[in-house]
Amino acid sequence: MSVSILVIWCFSVPLTYFLGIYLGYGLIGIWIAFISDEWVRGLILFLRWKSRTWENKSLVKQNNGKTKAFVG
Repeated sequence: MSVSILVIWCFSVPLTYFLGIYLGYGLIGIWIAFISDEWVRGLILFLRWKSRTWENKSLVKQNNGKTKAFVG
C-alpha cells in the first residue's frame, strides 16, 4: 500500500498536471496519466513479488507446532 501511495503522489499527480493542464490534453491527458500510473504500480509490485522479500514478513507465529495469530 505504501508503494501505491508513493507512486500516486510522486508520479501520477505530477503527470496528470503535466499532461492534462500544462500540455493542454485535458481529460485525455488525465486518462493517459491514470493508465501510466497503473502500469508503473503494477511493475513495481511485480518486481517486489518477484524478489520474494514479502516472504520474510509474517502475521502468523509458530509456537511449539501451534499456530498463533500476531496481535499488535
